[in-house]
Amino acid sequence: MSSEHTKLKGKLRNVTGKKVRALRREGQIPAVIYGKRDPVMIQLDFQSTSLILRDAAENNVLDLTVDGTLYKVLLRDTQKHVLRGDLMHIDFLEVDMNELIRTEAPIYLVGESSLTGGSVGLLLHTVEIEATPDNLVSEIELDSALIVDEDTVIHVRDLTVPEGVTIVTDGDLAVAKFNALQEMPTEDEGLDGEDGEGVDITSILESAEE
Repeated sequence: MSSEHTKLKGKLRNVTGKKVRALRREGQIPAVIYGKRDPVMIQLDFQSTSLILRDAAENNVLDLTVDGTLYKVLLRDTQKHVLRGDLMHIDFLEVDMNELIRTEAPIYLVGESSLTGGSVGLLLHTVEIEATPDNLVSEIELDSALIVDEDTVIHVRDLTVPEGVTIVTDGDLAVAKFNALQEMPTEDEGLDGEDGEGVDITSILESAEE
């Protein structure tokens, strides 16, 4: 939720299909801008773009200038090399800064619960939110301290988001709860019979052979 947008520069691309391999060898990343208008095929410098996007927060608006034309975009998808992890292709979504948009926001646990003998775990990792592009949040924090006992369950309706952001996901869905550690039976307990006496393994084997 910042008015300072990360800036990128690109240029129009007329190379498609198998020819984009040569483009990558020249240090360029093929990309596409989608939106209400026809898709725009572009290319960006590999090194500078990789560094910028590595530090860019999720759901943040990017100022993408292509041959002098400014596009307000969100990063929608990336393809990476299976082994090296290098960016291979990027999809951008052009947005209208005055229109509401829906997207996913990840949920992260912060803080610590006062409970012992277990840990707080997420049951839901993302929720759908709606906001104008500049009001979108990159994540939603959930304080583990809200889990005060083993019966406490945090639901979507309990999540806190800034003004201007609406959570679209069903408010009744469970988000987080306390997971108590399960006690493992001791070796003796695992071999005890119903009356508490030890099981005679030899007798069992002899009976099986008869």
